[in-house]
Amino acid sequence: MVYESTSPMEILRFARYYRKKDLDVVVVLWGPMGVILGKKGKTGTPPYDERVRECIDMGVKFKCCELASSMIGLRKTNLLKE
Repeated sequence: MVYESTSPMEILRFARYYRKKDLDVVVVLWGPMGVILGKKGKTGTPPYDERVRECIDMGVKFKCCELASSMIGLRKTNLLKE
């Protein structure tokens, strides 16, 4: 369980850790700031896209809140793909 105040890198670290323990992991991106984590093409540091891609390659599933996505104009085509 992660909380709203948990940093995105910490969430991705938890996801990788539990996936390595052979557990099924689903990260739910909710709220306008949460869904930004799933947006492809982000630049800067830390390298979120690379970390999300690592999780996807390990089998971590990501679900994105459609309401939050639509609030900020984010479409499915703007998201990193599994």
